[in-house]
Amino acid sequence: MKRALSLLVLATSVASAQTYDYAKKIGIGAGYGFEIPTFRTGTDSGDKAGQTFNVHARYGLSSAASLILTWDRTDLAKSSANADTYTIMYLRRVNALSRFTPTYGAGLGFLNYANVSSRNEAWHPTAKVRGGAEYSITQNLVASFDVDVKWTHDALQDRGDGEGQLLAVVPQANLTWFFGCGKSCEKKATPAPVAAAVVAPKDTDGDGVIDAKDKCPGTTEGAKVNAYGCVAEEKAHIKVEVHFDTSKSNVTAASHPALEELAAFLAEHPQTKAEIQGHSDSSGNPAKNKVLSQQRADAVKAHLVNVLKVDGSRLSSKGYGADQPVATNATAAGRTENRRVMAVVEE
Repeated sequence: MKRALSLLVLATSVASAQTYDYAKKIGIGAGYGFEIPTFRTGTDSGDKAGQTFNVHARYGLSSAASLILTWDRTDLAKSSANADTYTIMYLRRVNALSRFTPTYGAGLGFLNYANVSSRNEAWHPTAKVRGGAEYSITQNLVASFDVDVKWTHDALQDRGDGEGQLLAVVPQANLTWFFGCGKSCEKKATPAPVAAAVVAPKDTDGDGVIDAKDKCPGTTEGAKVNAYGCVAEEKAHIKVEVHFDTSKSNVTAASHPALEELAAFLAEHPQTKAEIQGHSDSSGNPAKNKVLSQQRADAVKAHLVNVLKVDGSRLSSKGYGADQPVATNATAAGRTENRRVMAVVEE
């Protein structure tokens, strides 16, 4: 018994987890019921209900709202006459996505009598209001029980002038089959992500060390190099962007990222040693330039050892003044190039 109850609870929870969305779907269906008039109809001798059946088409405007186009035929209870009613109705689902939901709606249309020799055979304005409930048997098949209150102008009745206002209650059961996938069809399939083209890292000199890590670019292709792209007897010259105040040797905060990058390189290659070189341009007193370049090289070494914790035994420092220019000192741009700090690395 407990197992059966558990299965029932599970099935109920699965059903409740589903959604029943008829937005943008088209449905067709049929129904059967009874029309109960509030007066005697033209060919009846009493207020007796006549059976009615309908066919209808339905379109989901949204998950909650639908339009229903209906033709229904009512057989008048005690004659061969019948009434055909054509209406368009707006219907609202209270619980739009639920399997079971109350519904309500209203519509307008026309009624026409058939098999009646009377001027009242012509079209008569009709209005309906509806209350009911729907149950989704499947994702496409919906059953409903509805009660319409129907009003018709100048309907046939058993009174002196032969016509009057008809007010009738019409209980009925309906089945509607919805086609297609509805709103879900509008959800365009998300294209599979296109893998970004993988660009192979460049190795311009073909020595097996990519340019980003190559500290000796231009090595002969095929030469045996170390991990940072230099042959055994070759030294790596790494320019360090170190900034100093004018005529000062204190390392400014703007230089910290470049020094951290150098420290990371030395940590990655623990077998290396580096000479920190200070260089200047030819402006000013050569002796003073050499002293200042030495002070600046010492300051860089001190920062690497004391702040970035590089082993001091792996570092040396030397000031070269203006003795090793890399550009002309005749231009401002050249002098800027010559004022530099280099880390010359060897194993």
